Amino acid sequence: MIECFPFAGYPVAVLGLGGEGRAAARALHLSEAEVSAWDADAAHRDDAAEDEIPVVDLSGVDWREFVSLVIETSIPHGSDPHPYVRATLDAGSEVISDAELLARSQRLAEYVGVTGTDGAEFVCQLIHYLLTLSGKEAEMGGFPLSPLMDLHPLDGGTYILYMPPDKLDITVSITFDTACWIGPDSSGGDAGNASRQSRFLEEIASGKRFRSIHHHFSLS
Repeated sequence: MIECFPFAGYPVAVLGLGGEGRAAARALHLSEAEVSAWDADAAHRDDAAEDEIPVVDLSGVDWREFVSLVIETSIPHGSDPHPYVRATLDAGSEVISDAELLARSQRLAEYVGVTGTDGAEFVCQLIHYLLTLSGKEAEMGGFPLSPLMDLHPLDGGTYILYMPPDKLDITVSITFDTACWIGPDSSGGDAGNASRQSRFLEEIASGKRFRSIHHHFSLS
């Protein structure tokens, strides 16, 4: 588990308690943040309660009291955001992802970011395999069975993160040492996603060593 020490003692809301959000809420709670977590799905709330995560109905809260709202990637946060996302932004607080929690908590690590469509998970696995084969400490996450906040802390190692377009929008602090863009397919696709993935390469990876794979990748 990742210790979210920058958030200790601060009120943080978590919206979405599937695997991704529950791991984030658990890590924040165990790091002594003041967590208020919610999900519209009662089964998800029950699972969170079993993990001793504070489950709080957020419908009547004062969003100015929270420093951050951590959301699962699937929560709408673009042009037509979830009402709680809009309320948070209107209150002047930030809306962030679990990847943002990781970046602020593991500052000495290096980061490899992979975005794209078909083949992204395979590329993450390949990079992880090559790094560990060479004797380097590495962790891979961002997929349904590997939430980022359930990864192990690294002392100077490398995190390989799958970064779908919707997560890029709510991750502001990571400067990726290596950025890999798998696709999009030249035959067409979501222009909005392609635009966000382009910004991923042009902006997020601009501050350090910049190596990118802009490749039409197919497993067929």
